[in-house]
Parts: sequence; structure tokens; C-alpha cells
Amino acid sequence: MQIVYYSLNGTTEKVARQLASLLDLPLFRIEDVSSRRGFFGYMKSGFESVAKKTPKIRPIEDFEPDGDHLILLSPVWAGSMSSPVRTFCTLHAGRYADFSLILTHQDTKNDYATVQQEIATILGAKPDRFGSFCDKQIHPDDILALGRQFMEDSRS
Repeated sequence: MQIVYYSLNGTTEKVARQLASLLDLPLFRIEDVSSRRGFFGYMKSGFESVAKKTPKIRPIEDFEPDGDHLILLSPVWAGSMSSPVRTFCTLHAGRYADFSLILTHQDTKNDYATVQQEIATILGAKPDRFGSFCDKQIHPDDILALGRQFMEDSRS
């Protein structure tokens, strides 16, 4: 099992690092080739997400898909999967049996089930565990509870 994440402003990275520490799992970061900073980066990110673009990402150092289980963390952009995560999923399609998805987002009323289904379709993997955190309501105890669920699942 391994954790892969994309984070633009650090929110998703914070959750990923805490989860990796709790579970003692390897952590890998998806990185953009081009900048997404500022107003134009914000607009580009929303457009790419809605238009289902797959921008170039940097190779992930020392990353080898283990084929067993992937824990993927991603922000939600414009109600959709972030485009760098779409690129990652496209590049690693068919390499995982199943995956867990953790999203960070702003909308408290959306369950983002379509994002989970899109990732499952692209990866060709079975969705296992799904969680999400509203950016403004992330509490360390919630991450701890999620980590405990993963630990219990791995013992089963």
C-alpha cells in the first residue's frame, strides 16, 4: 500500500503527510511541470479540470506502483478531479487492483461520487474507501479516525 497525492496550496499535502505518518506508508507527491500560481493559474486549473485535460506532470522519484492498493489524495477543482491527478491516473491505469480516495474541497453539500467513479474508470480499479474533507473543516482528529479505519482494514 502506498499514498500518492497532489496539492496546490498545501491543504491536501497536510492530510497526506499525517495519514502517511499514522500508517507508516510511503508517500509520493504528484508535481506539475508548469506553474498554477496566481489568477491565470487558478483559471487554467478550473478549465483543465472541467475539460478533462491531462497536463504534463513530473516523474515521481522512486515511485513504483505496488499493484496492491493505492491511497490517492486530491483537491477538487470546479467540482471535478484535479487535472494533475487525472494525468497520474491515466499514466498508471491498470496497475492497481483497488484504491481509496480522499478529497479536499470547499463545497460541503457535494458528495463528489462522480469524481470517485471517474478515477475508478480511468485506473481500472475497484474503489474501496472514500473520504473527503472540507478545506475549512479539516481537524487532526478526523484524519486520525480515517487512519484508524485503514489500520483496521489492513488487519482484516
